[in-house]
Amino acid sequence: MRLARLDLIAFGPFTNRTLDFTSEEPGLHLVFGRNEAGKSSSLRALKALLYGFPQQTPDNFIHNYDQLLVGGCLVNSSGEKLSFQRRKKRQGDVLDGDGNPLEPSVLTSFLHGVEPEIFASLYGIDHDSLVRGGEDILAQKGAVGQALFAAGAGISSLRQVILELDEEAAELFKSTGQNPKINKAIKRFKELQREAREKSLAAREWKDQRKLLENGLAERADLEVEREKRSR
Repeated sequence: MRLARLDLIAFGPFTNRTLDFTSEEPGLHLVFGRNEAGKSSSLRALKALLYGFPQQTPDNFIHNYDQLLVGGCLVNSSGEKLSFQRRKKRQGDVLDGDGNPLEPSVLTSFLHGVEPEIFASLYGIDHDSLVRGGEDILAQKGAVGQALFAAGAGISSLRQVILELDEEAAELFKSTGQNPKINKAIKRFKELQREAREKSLAAREWKDQRKLLENGLAERADLEVEREKRSR
């Protein structure tokens, strides 16, 4: 999906302002502006256009809630275009160019199942998100690779996922524990090893015992011969 146009009809500091991203060739568009120029507001407008307005928004300081309205044009991979608008309403918030209601499902082939959280993580990073990302990097003791993976996969906090995996692993095994499942299995395995050793006989010892038995049988045979002689 590509964004061809974003119409800031009544949103934040904007009234009837349009950002045109149409291009013959695919490429990268940069939106540049001074502080408080409305870059973050434009990003929130894009999120509202794609996924709807949140219940509460800070972008009503010029236009009332019932007047908030954004629009735009999306282009999918097949080159199909969808021009629509969205207002802040619980139902019937998606409109066509003439203001007639549209089914929200018309966006399905353009969004490809990307949820708002994933969109925000991959394509809608704002200043606050960058600050939280920096804090996550610090909390992960400089594990930049983890932070990059988290950003690319849309995971809000990879550290939390790792902590949960560590807790699950601790239930299976602890180096000094006895209750986890693997620790119990290792203990039982060692008990069986000890029992097997106690009930087993080494080959050398078996040979020694076998030789003693043969010697004993031979000595017994000699004694029986001697006893028979004395009996006669």
